[in-house]
Amino acid sequence: MLGRKHVMEAMPVSVKFGGQVEQVDLNTFTRVLLDYGIVLRAACAEEDRGLRITTNIRQVRPGCLVVDLGVVADEIGGLFKDPSTALQTVEAAVTIATSFYAFKKYLGKHGRVAAANATEDGTTTVETEDGTRTSVATQVVNIYVNAPEAGAAVNASFASLDEDGRIESLTIGAGDGCEEDQGSFVATRDEFHEIASSPSYEGPDVRHEVDAGKLVVVKPYLGASTTRKWEFLYRGMKITANITDAEFMDGIERQSFRVGMVMDVEMDITKQYDRDLRAFVNKSYTVTKVTSISSPPEEVALF
Repeated sequence: MLGRKHVMEAMPVSVKFGGQVEQVDLNTFTRVLLDYGIVLRAACAEEDRGLRITTNIRQVRPGCLVVDLGVVADEIGGLFKDPSTALQTVEAAVTIATSFYAFKKYLGKHGRVAAANATEDGTTTVETEDGTRTSVATQVVNIYVNAPEAGAAVNASFASLDEDGRIESLTIGAGDGCEEDQGSFVATRDEFHEIASSPSYEGPDVRHEVDAGKLVVVKPYLGASTTRKWEFLYRGMKITANITDAEFMDGIERQSFRVGMVMDVEMDITKQYDRDLRAFVNKSYTVTKVTSISSPPEEVALF
């Protein structure tokens, strides 16, 4: 019958917050689930740009704190697509989304993509800046390049997870259970900060500059976080930057900071080409190494 609507079968997906937790910060909980929805929509677009999906929370189970999601294609006219085909598309999208999380985890460990070569079997060989190579589904690389919101979503999720010390792991996979199988994405607490800082795609309008210089502390973040921003003065300008130096972070609780302290650092400066100015402009800063810290000079009374 023309125009008849079909009730689509839902694809079950589980999101497990691991550790000795039976509760999670509300902001972290919603952040992770909303961001997964963003990645899933980008993955679905790779399979069928005309298919729209809805992600519903079916239940939240305590103990291992598992969120059961139901991913379903929106109702469509039976003239163009049958329910079984739509479900297959959703299943494929869930697999692609899981692979995208794994790819961001890989980039967090190995750095930016230096080269990518598509092959005839539907995969792409990716080489990172440290010389490591891996093979990933071409749809995953397409999301990385064409859907920057998906990469930003993954980074935001793990920045939030990194701040919640109760969560020891995150598992995302198809099915109702909370068991980790080969098809699931798993990240442990020691990997959260790497994924949160994993590089996003950068086209020819973006370049990086490494600089060794001095930063004056304006507002520190007094916690062992590689994603939270500090405020500094840099060459007379106020900037914000995160610090990824693991050795510095290990000893941060033993160091006291106050306004005016000077840090000798190595920085990665991201520059983006401004077509109006016809020049590369500084967009963001990351402190990769802290070499020394000194107290601000004492004020000397003149009278």
